[in-house]
Amino acid sequence: MLNEDLEIDDSVTSSMSREAQKEIVNWIKRIEKNDSSLICIPQRGITDEEILEIELLEFIENNNIDLETAKIQLAESEMPISVSLDLENIKISQKKWWQF
Repeated sequence: MLNEDLEIDDSVTSSMSREAQKEIVNWIKRIEKNDSSLICIPQRGITDEEILEIELLEFIENNNIDLETAKIQLAESEMPISVSLDLENIKISQKKWWQF
């Protein structure tokens, strides 16, 4: 899906919209740069809505999160994604496999 510059390759088609793909690439780039504004919240398999709400409120208060500027990216447990390559349009790099 991505080339070596973390850009969406033109030869890839996906069931995801281009906008969704660009959003994912943006998150990947921010993670790669160790963006300090990203806060990792480990999943604990909580299923009770009330407990989850209490923990979220505590997390927001304890970390001084401004809800006006914060953005939440929810990961779905199942999200089918199909990707296919157009082999005729793939640009093969002339670099050796160990070169960057």
